[in-house]
Amino acid sequence: MSLKWNREGGFMKEVPQKANDHPIEKFFLILIAVLFLIPVLCGCSLLPVKERSHDGVLSKKERERLAEELHTKGLTQSAEGKLEEAIHTWQKEIELSPRRVRPYNNIGITYRRLGNLDAAKGFHEKAIKVDPKFGHSYYSLGLVHYDRKHYEEAKRSFLEAIRRDYGNADVYYSLGQAHKNLKEYDQAVQAYEKTVNLFYAYPGAHYQLGECYRVKGKHDLARLEFKREIELNSCYKRFCEIGLQKIEVELNSIEGPGNPSLAATEEKVAEWIDSGRDFIPGSSIDEIKRRLGKPASEGVELRKNIHVEGQMDEIHTLDYKGLSLRIYHVMEVPPRDLIFELTITDDRFLFKWGLKMGSPRDQIIHVFGKPDQDGNPLTYSTEAGSASFFFSKENRLEKVQWQWDIN
Repeated sequence: MSLKWNREGGFMKEVPQKANDHPIEKFFLILIAVLFLIPVLCGCSLLPVKERSHDGVLSKKERERLAEELHTKGLTQSAEGKLEEAIHTWQKEIELSPRRVRPYNNIGITYRRLGNLDAAKGFHEKAIKVDPKFGHSYYSLGLVHYDRKHYEEAKRSFLEAIRRDYGNADVYYSLGQAHKNLKEYDQAVQAYEKTVNLFYAYPGAHYQLGECYRVKGKHDLARLEFKREIELNSCYKRFCEIGLQKIEVELNSIEGPGNPSLAATEEKVAEWIDSGRDFIPGSSIDEIKRRLGKPASEGVELRKNIHVEGQMDEIHTLDYKGLSLRIYHVMEVPPRDLIFELTITDDRFLFKWGLKMGSPRDQIIHVFGKPDQDGNPLTYSTEAGSASFFFSKENRLEKVQWQWDIN
């Protein structure tokens, strides 16, 4: 601001100068504006070329940073049980960075939890195509094959994972399970032995070794492995005690493994225990609720994880009319829902071999043979779990309960 002389003989204040009062300054301002405006109008970035992506919007570094944020967000959603939201988030991560293998594999794992094995298989195969060296994808694909009871394909996938240096105790145990279901007991023994070498207290590994040795007639080795599992006080303790009893029976030739009637009843027990899952619509809490609707009552209790120090998991109980489920919710990343108990009391559910609510006790024994535990309830067991039959005062069936091992 300047001062000008007033004709009346004094000074007066001048208003701020307009831009056209200084043409040189105006010229430089226009020049600077044009220099910054031209790249914007042309869709270019002022960043160096090496920092720009092919579309000129985000640099590669920025896209990877955003993709990693989406990956973490998906893990959080999965841990909170928001499985479909997690899938959507990982799909957006793939859009940002299609060569990242982890989101493909995580989507496959999540679809398996939701019971959609076709979708799970597809995403694990995509993960393998994106990065054939990523061993975890082969292991995850093997679990899908195992769930489908395609044990040969599962075995091949587990072996591929091991070839790619993804060979932890979980993989070797799963490989042993595939071999065992294919009745390849020598190979199963090798896989279980590798499991206990990596993690001596792996739940069930010594029991599985004992079962393989028992089937092969190596009773001394079987006893040793059963006793090791019992010493670990794992949830397989009961099955090991039954295994020791079977050894005594076989050695005393009371009911040898070649007796057709014993083999037939054992197969029926195994089929019955496996068939309990046919009454469960899905493999996760969310899917069960979507299919069965809101339960009449629901309870949640906390349970300390015996394998992971400091981790607290949840046990959910869902009660419907005539059907009750208990589900172990493992608070890992991503979380898992493991159904470990089913109870049926309603006669509208149809069972195998003519059994139904109200069937007499003698009919149960006629179908399955001598129980592992006599009384009320009658209980039959396999390595997968147990089935118990509860009776009224008139010795009529009034409740059936399945319990499965979830380790």
